[in-house]
Amino acid sequence: MAKKKEINVAKNLEDVIKLKKVKKTKTKVKIISENNKYYNIVLSLDQSTSCTAWSLYDNKKLIDYGERKFKNSNLNVRINDIKYLLEELVDKFKPDIICFEDIQNQRSVVVYKALAELLGVLLDYCIEIKKPYDIIHTKTWASFFKIKGVKREEKKINTIDYIKEQFGIDVSDDIADAICIGKYKIENM
Repeated sequence: MAKKKEINVAKNLEDVIKLKKVKKTKTKVKIISENNKYYNIVLSLDQSTSCTAWSLYDNKKLIDYGERKFKNSNLNVRINDIKYLLEELVDKFKPDIICFEDIQNQRSVVVYKALAELLGVLLDYCIEIKKPYDIIHTKTWASFFKIKGVKREEKKINTIDYIKEQFGIDVSDDIADAICIGKYKIENM
């Protein structure tokens, strides 16, 4: 007879962190909602080489968000610093999955190449630590939340307004994007 996998059920982030700290076996830790649908701790990033924003969801609830700016003139140093930021966030929050914004050619081939290099380094880190990840295109979540705009600046303003309406918080456009990436993921698991 096959041995059943043990699943510890946690109702909040603190329970998940406690269970993960004490677990020595390959026990799965998931958060279960009232309707028995499983939700993971989701860390989402809106990454760029000058500013990276993040959001963290616990059982469909936004519990943390922020951003960090990177000013070093050397691109490789900035990419390395962003990788260390991701490591710091993973160590602090212990997410079950990490979501990244997909890259898109917005300004130039040079910027596109830098964003591709950054995403590659971040994905390599996820693979190295065996952390599941997802890449979500801006158009995917913007369409899902019906965020309109012809020009990039108009979409940014509408995203900030959407976050203000949904969560009652004032945030930068980068944080607004990170929050939308995470919200899209938890609503589409």
